[in-house]
Amino acid sequence: MLSRYLAFRAAEAKKYFEELESAEQSEYLVQYNEQQVAAQLRVSSNGKAKKAAAEAFAYWLADMVWSKPTDRDLLNFLLRDATGSR
Repeated sequence: MLSRYLAFRAAEAKKYFEELESAEQSEYLVQYNEQQVAAQLRVSSNGKAKKAAAEAFAYWLADMVWSKPTDRDLLNFLLRDATGSR
């Protein structure tokens, strides 16, 4: 369940990122790249990245924007998933 929720949040984070102004996008990219020790998972300043880097960035962005998921977040996701209301 946790992996499904994290994947859902990562997809939402990608949508959120695309809605940001370019200056805000750049700020997030710089922050991400500064903390990312694996060079192959860094994202270029134009936002282009390999699939693994793009996924790592999306998961990181979700945590930055919404913080780490809580038990309550997981329960709400489970209930929403069970009722089909997304």
